[in-house]
Amino acid sequence: MDPGAPAASRRGGAALYSYSDQERNKVFVRYGNSAIGYHHFASKHNLRNRVVFEHLMATKPKREVGARLEYEILAADPNDGDIFERILIVSQQATRTDDNMWQTPDGGYIGVITACCKGKTKCPEFVNRLRSYDRTTRHRGCNDCGSREPSP
Repeated sequence: MDPGAPAASRRGGAALYSYSDQERNKVFVRYGNSAIGYHHFASKHNLRNRVVFEHLMATKPKREVGARLEYEILAADPNDGDIFERILIVSQQATRTDDNMWQTPDGGYIGVITACCKGKTKCPEFVNRLRSYDRTTRHRGCNDCGSREPSP
């Protein structure tokens, strides 16, 4: 997704997977590089679990600014349900970033720019151990589908 390096652009621009949220926004997760996409948030923010992004199917954006959508996912530690993390997912629903620094090679939306645990540089490891999302049941760990919120 780097306009200055066409070969790297094709690799980094590859869509790994995509999901549609409750408002039918299609959100891509692209491989990216150290500044944007999966490679960025997996290495910098320790967020490697695809299941986190499956939760997008049960959410709506918390904030919309132009082509930028921000989601917040609530994840509970499976070993201690009283430990929660709020995961912020930022998606660019356009073929370029607002600063025109990044552009997709295939003309599709950029998708997830970054994802992180709010207030932390790195997510705790339990976030990478979350199990599959099941859209047919209510479950702990998703604030948009009826599960309980953490106590203040």
